[in-house]
Amino acid sequence: MKKSNQYLLVDVLMFIFLAMMTGLGLMIKYILVPGSKRWEIYGRNVDLTFLGLDRHGWGTVHLICSICFLVLLAIHIILHWKCMVGYVCKIVHTKANAYIVLLAFGFLLFFIIVIPLMVNIKVTDIGVGRERFLHQPGQQHIPTAVQREGLISPDVTGKSAEGQLQEAAKEETKETQERKVEKQADKPVEAITGEPVESGRGLEHHDIDPDIKVYGSMSLISVSLEYNVPVSHIIEELDLPASTSGNEQLGHLRRAYGFKMSDVEMIIHNYRRK
Repeated sequence: MKKSNQYLLVDVLMFIFLAMMTGLGLMIKYILVPGSKRWEIYGRNVDLTFLGLDRHGWGTVHLICSICFLVLLAIHIILHWKCMVGYVCKIVHTKANAYIVLLAFGFLLFFIIVIPLMVNIKVTDIGVGRERFLHQPGQQHIPTAVQREGLISPDVTGKSAEGQLQEAAKEETKETQERKVEKQADKPVEAITGEPVESGRGLEHHDIDPDIKVYGSMSLISVSLEYNVPVSHIIEELDLPASTSGNEQLGHLRRAYGFKMSDVEMIIHNYRRK
């Protein structure tokens, strides 16, 4: 094969692998999204695949393409070695200096490739389930124990932990008062007046599973993750706009649309019984 054809073949293959690396990177970033984004987009935990591979599988393909590109780049340099030495000689004046410069540049490239395999990583326990999605970059960390109780979750608006705790305390007090009123309203008339009533009347909220506790500081996504109920189902049952974000806190939504926390608990309870 003529050298000109070798040059053309190597260059064409390099451009092909470079385009594949770019396309795969965009697909992994914006199409095969990570778990937290899946809840926002699809309202439930789904598995995204393309040609039988998930984002991690395509990440491996991306790595293979990167290695192939580097091999072709090395071949490209070998084929053009005399030209490169000649260009560098014009700058550093001697062939010996040119070899030193090229060798130093090669070691620099090797170091850049290898250094990610030698870095010291920081390992942080982020819990399981919904707690995985509660730690977002640039937000103040809130103790996991507080998050697990559902009293507070990192706010996408950037509020401080103290401000969220104060708001959560107010929400919890208001919710407690509402639950007391609801429990009184849910008692059978016979229990209040002493008069017998027909069976099936006066019961609505008091039969909700006791483990279901929803607070205004919880977002739609955190409720969905905690009780395995799709965000889209909660939005539909509460008659909220379809464009409502899963990051919206229930307290904000309640003030805007007038539902009660017990309504959300009833939705979860009914969904379990399906």
